[in-house]
Amino acid sequence: MLKTTKHLPSESGAVKSADKHFVEQGLKQLNLQEKGKETQAAKLVADQLLKKLISKADLSSGVLNFLQNIWRPVLCNVYLSKGESSRSWKNIKKVSSVLIWTLSAKSTEKEKRMLLTTLPSLKHALSRGMERIQVDTAQQEAVFQMMEIEHEKIISQSGKDSTVGFDVTTASAEKNTDESQGDINRDDDDLMKLVAQACAVDEESAMAVDHNAKIQNMKIGTRVNFDVSGTIDNIGELYWKSNLTGRTVFVNTQGQNAATMNIRELVSELSAGRAKILES
Repeated sequence: MLKTTKHLPSESGAVKSADKHFVEQGLKQLNLQEKGKETQAAKLVADQLLKKLISKADLSSGVLNFLQNIWRPVLCNVYLSKGESSRSWKNIKKVSSVLIWTLSAKSTEKEKRMLLTTLPSLKHALSRGMERIQVDTAQQEAVFQMMEIEHEKIISQSGKDSTVGFDVTTASAEKNTDESQGDINRDDDDLMKLVAQACAVDEESAMAVDHNAKIQNMKIGTRVNFDVSGTIDNIGELYWKSNLTGRTVFVNTQGQNAATMNIRELVSELSAGRAKILES
């Protein structure tokens, strides 16, 4: 009598595929959970930073709305993509501090002049930040128009209001101190160096800070070549410049409009090499 041998059924391809799918789904779920935790941590850090910065500031509803709905996501983006120990995160905190300072009451004309000097570089840094979360040009312009109104109010104040302290803990270059707030009445060069550091989020922005400084020093009649390639004679002389609104107007030798743009746009043209300030 022949004996028959029973063979255990081998694992089918369908079972293997199901197991693989189950493992992949499990890993994907774990990955989503980890990302969720990182996102929550970033939101917490951003909330803590903004809460600290605005705790002693009297800000309008428009500014608070910007900080919560636009700038908070920017902070989260930098924290998640660059890390807490990165230069980008440290600089975006400085930008935030400078922003709040510019929106706080100024008690002296000296402070108001410093505010005006700060605005072009700050606007560029804010624009770079908003680009990280795909805030379009129209939305950015709406933000800057809102801030221009706020800054105009501050400039037109009588000067009797107290000034909110500059946050040294957040803004100074990794200075370890027990003080949570610092006095804005510090040496001009020291403050402007800090502002420049705050607004220089990266090398490209650092170049923009340098161009901003040149634009601030531009006198009426300064010549700018708006066609560096040399194919078209498009050299304009500075006819008008407003540090408050950020608008510049250039005219040609016939007195006709050669270019009209805001300082941020002029910085962009200079940084890209499409325009060049000519030596007098």
